[in-house]
Amino acid sequence: MFKLIQMKFPSKLLYLIHDMIHGKNFYIKHDNITSGKRTIKEGLQQGTINSPLLFSLYTNSILELYNINSNNNTYAIAYADDVIVYVAADHIKEIEDKLNDLVNKLNNLYLTWNLKLNPGKCETILFRNPRVYMSTKKAEGINTFKITTTIPGTNTPIDIPTKKSVVYLGYTIDNLVRGTAHIDLQLQKARNAQFSLSRLINNNNIISKKAKIICYMIFIRSLLIYAAPIWWNLGAACMERLRCFERTCLRSALNMYNSSKSNFKHKISNKILYNAANIPRIDNFIIKITRDYYANLKKINNDEIQKFSKPDELTVESAASRGCVSPQDFIYHDQLGIIQDEHNTPILYHWSRHKANKRIPSAGEITNNLNKHKYSKTIPDIDIKDRSRLGDKYWWLNSRLEIIKRLSARFKKQGA
Repeated sequence: MFKLIQMKFPSKLLYLIHDMIHGKNFYIKHDNITSGKRTIKEGLQQGTINSPLLFSLYTNSILELYNINSNNNTYAIAYADDVIVYVAADHIKEIEDKLNDLVNKLNNLYLTWNLKLNPGKCETILFRNPRVYMSTKKAEGINTFKITTTIPGTNTPIDIPTKKSVVYLGYTIDNLVRGTAHIDLQLQKARNAQFSLSRLINNNNIISKKAKIICYMIFIRSLLIYAAPIWWNLGAACMERLRCFERTCLRSALNMYNSSKSNFKHKISNKILYNAANIPRIDNFIIKITRDYYANLKKINNDEIQKFSKPDELTVESAASRGCVSPQDFIYHDQLGIIQDEHNTPILYHWSRHKANKRIPSAGEITNNLNKHKYSKTIPDIDIKDRSRLGDKYWWLNSRLEIIKRLSARFKKQGA
């Protein structure tokens, strides 16, 4: 309540919130045995709509203390009770010292406000270049990097483990920022789901093919595409792993393996397979949901988020040439036709590059060097006929863009 008073909340609202969170009791029931009532002396009720908001208000000031988020390369962001504190510097020792200082200050602050930082649930990760690209001086301390704090309420020191990859809001981030750790994990989850559903997917007698395709899209494909608007800048080989796995699932669901025309020596073509399933190829589907995600940017009433809808050409081009591409840069590259060409072929996902190479080629580079294109670019009819880029939904794709002119011309020609 003290925090709300500090923020000058209206008195009537303060009384309402006070009545809502004070004087609450709880009891435990197991089988037919019920415990006595116990008073909830502190904390917020779980499962209510306003508890996350009240908790955010309670901890909001933490993000502004100790010169955090003050253009000094120390930052903090929070989502409910998940807090990320991060610092940037040229040398690992400097990062270690700054982060140790911040973590211990926050640990003491939490204790002051009757909150407890749980070191056992904390993790650190050191984002860096591959060792081969680091000078001896910059790599100094890479193997001894350690963040140490104390267990709340005691002076017992505890080391926070340093990981090569961490999970935040379901997205796996690796220390070399390649994005492949997330793909590996989601692909394994999808394989496990496929195995769990194998009796259903391989049943060719009772369950219809359409029902099995729906099951694939709901229970398996949804795992593969999780957080796609973040990791859309993926190499051709990584994307081919997803495409191959999807085709395996579709062949099982549709019972379409080898072709009778080849005397069952060769597999049924991918185009026939996808047309039978009547679903977009997974890379085109990823592009679609990424577009849908960024199409909502302008609907969000937040100045910081609105900045993402106005990419600076020089900044984005520089980032693309260095391989330091931000997720929202998708908007700019989509305007240039680098993601998808006028035939709706996802050409970015056929451009040959190492999985660690996040550099995005120019439009001319990707269209004029066909020898660098890998894997089959045959797409199903549902993708070829997709006109979604010609509508008003994607506000960054207007009729003046060269890629949209070519796309529109193709449909006019086909219509004729």
